[in-house]
This record gives sequence, structure tokens and C-alpha cells, in this order.
Amino acid sequence: MSRHVRVGGFALILMLAALPTFAQQQAEEEALRKLEHEWWEAYKQRDTQTLDRIMAEDFIFTDEEGQVYDKSHFIALARQQVVTAYTLGDLRIRVYGDAAVVTCPSSWRYNIEGKEVSWEFRSTDVFVKRQGQWQAVAAQDTRLPKKP
Repeated sequence: MSRHVRVGGFALILMLAALPTFAQQQAEEEALRKLEHEWWEAYKQRDTQTLDRIMAEDFIFTDEEGQVYDKSHFIALARQQVVTAYTLGDLRIRVYGDAAVVTCPSSWRYNIEGKEVSWEFRSTDVFVKRQGQWQAVAAQDTRLPKKP
């Protein structure tokens, strides 16, 4: 057997061995993409049960002013705010075993005391897979400057 055939065969085995890992990575990214959309829709709808399920008990959120909220305060904030619309931009998802980081730009419209207000953010969310389920453990939003 020639050296080229052995090397080619070995390379083929390595490629085939990597396929399940790639498929699993794609499945995890899709699950996180779905969860991210579900999370923000729950926020808009003030769906506290869904928020409670998605966020871990030790969840922390840092807002654009540097204030830190735990899970209960974040859910209380969701109950108070009236979100009229939002859009999530291109989600960038990085999976590191049982941890993942999701980043995206987003636009939000709120009704505050009868007045429409809109802001754009760059968000970073951190998830951990516990007992087979992804949960948010940290999130941080940076408000982007208004466009001229």
C-alpha cells in the first residue's frame, strides 16, 4: 500500500469522525438561537414563567449604566416595562462544551408614560447547559449611540 493511500485513508477517517461533532455543534447553536428568541419574546410579553425557566437561579444582568440585577429584579423589570417592538440582529453564537456566548445587536421600542422611546443595544448573553438544558447565567447590554 502506498504512503499516499494510507495518508488519504487516515485523512478520510478523521473527517468522518468530525462529522458528528459538527452536527452536534450545529444542533446546539440552533437550540441557543431558538432560546434567545424565546427569551426576548417572553420579555416583551411579560411572560414571567418563561423568563423564570430560561434564567438560572444565579442569573445576573448588567445594564447599560452598569447597574447589576439578579434574576428576581430582572423579572420585576420585565413586568414593569412596556415593550412595543423589538428586533434582534445577526446572532453570533459560540459554544464551548457546556457553556455558550451569544452576541447580537438589537433595537427596542418602549412605551414610557405614554411616550414612545427607542434604543439600540449590543447584547452579550452567557448560557450554561445544566441537566441537559441551556440556561442564561449572565447578560449585559451596551446602549449604542443614537445615529445622527
